[in-house]
Amino acid sequence: MSRKTPDDKMPVHMLLKQIKNKGIDPKSLSIANRQLCVETLRLEGLQASTIAYLLKVCDRTIRRDIEVIKKRNILEPGIEFTKRVVGDV
Repeated sequence: MSRKTPDDKMPVHMLLKQIKNKGIDPKSLSIANRQLCVETLRLEGLQASTIAYLLKVCDRTIRRDIEVIKKRNILEPGIEFTKRVVGDV
């Protein structure tokens, strides 16, 4: 059985399904796709070590990915943010 290389347009849930079914080698993931997988798996409650095992990378890589994800998802308070939250836009 040959493994596919994922394309960047594949939805993250499909990536994870293919990885779990051994249809895609997780080492072939782009950094962006790996981080999407990490973010999704963290939301599902998996520990960094479990994610690292599933994606075949070291724990340190996952911890770095988590830090990047946290920085990317930071909400900056300000006038525009307040308007969106209050619904005044």
